[in-house]
Amino acid sequence: MTRDAMTQLFDHCRAELERGVEREYVTGNNDADGPFLLMWAREHFPEQADALRQRLVNWGGNASGEHIANIDNLGNVHPDTFWWDHHLGNVRERPFSEIWRDTRDPLMLGMRQRPRPRPVKGRCAECRFLDICNGNTRVRAWKVTGDPWEEDPGCYLTNEEIGVSDGGERRVAAPYKAIQATEL
Repeated sequence: MTRDAMTQLFDHCRAELERGVEREYVTGNNDADGPFLLMWAREHFPEQADALRQRLVNWGGNASGEHIANIDNLGNVHPDTFWWDHHLGNVRERPFSEIWRDTRDPLMLGMRQRPRPRPVKGRCAECRFLDICNGNTRVRAWKVTGDPWEEDPGCYLTNEEIGVSDGGERRVAAPYKAIQATEL
């Protein structure tokens, strides 16, 4: 369903551009959209795909814990807008700048690991698009497996597409569907 929706969005954007309509579209909370866009572009605009790939690499993929934060209504700081149960500190007790620069928290240290990539596991660790998606959304991995560095169960790309050798099917698809509707 996600693939179909993304393809419809890409086709719609292309049709608008062909009619002279310039509009920006943003997808959210699934950094697999970048690699999927690249695959779509390779099919429809192969001469521009390498430049698009470089732009996606420069964009950097998921920015949780690096360029995205969340401060909730109580002043608690979180690594992103979806990770409300992981507290980094409170702005009522300590300035945000100090909280955000502090990498003693193992999660923050991993999210900011340099050189990249993040210390991801499973399909994400082997993915040929890791430099584009940056391991996607870590909170989904944590909610499903209890380990924030496991593969993101929200990635809708097949193993074949991402260059993983053990077939074309997802390993974690079923548990994610149950949690997606109720918890994320």
